[in-house]
Amino acid sequence: RPPTETPRPTATFTPSPSATPVVTATWLTHPANHITAPILLYHHVADVNDRYYVSPAVFQQQMETLVSLGYTGITITQLVDVLMHGGLLPERPVVITFDDGDVDVYQNAFPVMRSPGLVGTFYVVATRLNADEFITIDQLKEMIGAGWDVGCHSMTHMDLTLNHEAMTYEAGECRNTLQKELGIPIISFAYPFGSMDPFVAEKVAKYGYLAAVG
Repeated sequence: RPPTETPRPTATFTPSPSATPVVTATWLTHPANHITAPILLYHHVADVNDRYYVSPAVFQQQMETLVSLGYTGITITQLVDVLMHGGLLPERPVVITFDDGDVDVYQNAFPVMRSPGLVGTFYVVATRLNADEFITIDQLKEMIGAGWDVGCHSMTHMDLTLNHEAMTYEAGECRNTLQKELGIPIISFAYPFGSMDPFVAEKVAKYGYLAAVG
């Protein structure tokens, strides 16, 4: 997980025309608990020389490669539903996730993925909504309308293993806030910094999340 203070660019990437065809996936019925799907984690998509950044050009290349290999993007919500109940998923599913809620994901990743029909899951920090250089509620709603999923990445991005007393606010209130603002169910949680312990995991389940990622 990234440090909370990292330089953020202001430029917007314009994706280059892609020759990668949109592949029509074969959807298969999967029994519950028997699914293999890679989950990719990104933070920033921008031209910054930092380990948490992928350049827009490289990101576009990666997405084109996934499509050319026959992968179809699904959301965490789709994956969890079929894991729990069984159901249809594409033959080669991939879950593409983004942490923190930075606006460069909307500016530089969203248009690249939209062209070949890929979708993602965006884990946002609730107190950063509408803040400078972070995603706005209207932008999130646009992404949801294009098939994206949204999950909670806590209220303030603190290491929850170091402050158990904050769980009600960080996990419980985060879910309430996002559901109220976006009008959709929030069913998954991303642990800040990837840090979790049994207490944190138990509380995340208690507050209504069906899944969590790290």
